Amino acid sequence: VKPMDFELRHFFAMWEKPFSKNQILDKVADAEHEIVMTVDGKPNEEFENLVMRDNQQIVIEYRAIKK
Repeated sequence: VKPMDFELRHFFAMWEKPFSKNQILDKVADAEHEIVMTVDGKPNEEFENLVMRDNQQIVIEYRAIKK
């Protein structure tokens, strides 16, 4: 059996919850809010396409855009 890459989208799909650069759970990015993701302390734009690896620290934030 060949190992399969497990993307972050699969993690959220198991819960049947949405996740992308535009939405996390019931929170949607808009003119006042953004979704930001870091992996091991560095900004990451892969969002749902991120291939998960052992021991990664993934932080996803839904936050107000600073003006």
